[in-house]
Amino acid sequence: MSEINLKTINRPETSYVGFRHIGAYNQIGSAIGTLFQQAMPRGIEVAGPVIGVFHDDPGETPEDQLRSDAAFAVNKDYDLEGTELHAFTIPAGDFISCDHIGPYSELGDLWQKFAGEVMAQHGDSATWQWIFEEYLNDCEEVGMENAHTRLFVSLK
Repeated sequence: MSEINLKTINRPETSYVGFRHIGAYNQIGSAIGTLFQQAMPRGIEVAGPVIGVFHDDPGETPEDQLRSDAAFAVNKDYDLEGTELHAFTIPAGDFISCDHIGPYSELGDLWQKFAGEVMAQHGDSATWQWIFEEYLNDCEEVGMENAHTRLFVSLK
């Protein structure tokens, strides 16, 4: 895997509609499918890239109990009653990020390297409150080798 370049990005507050996934983080793709199956018939409009938000440390939480959210940005509130969808907001602030071009299967190793670099370069300034990845293109359109993913960790 090539060297990663960390960047600090200031992100605006962003509202999301998401679907909770319990299980291995690398299986979040099924939750993305369910998210769209439930959201599209309700007329929920996508206003930004799909993201995967990760809530647990896989080194401390059993794989079958890992919590993550597949989500996309929205520009207004929607009635989510009667669905398995939920709304949440990622607050404005600074985030450390890095980009990856290539298959999603490489993301597990990249996250380990990314976390190590964040700790080495930013130590106590990383809050780890928000840990997520943005899927910046559609791998079905561009091919898995050109899938563009951006990783994020929140800063103080």
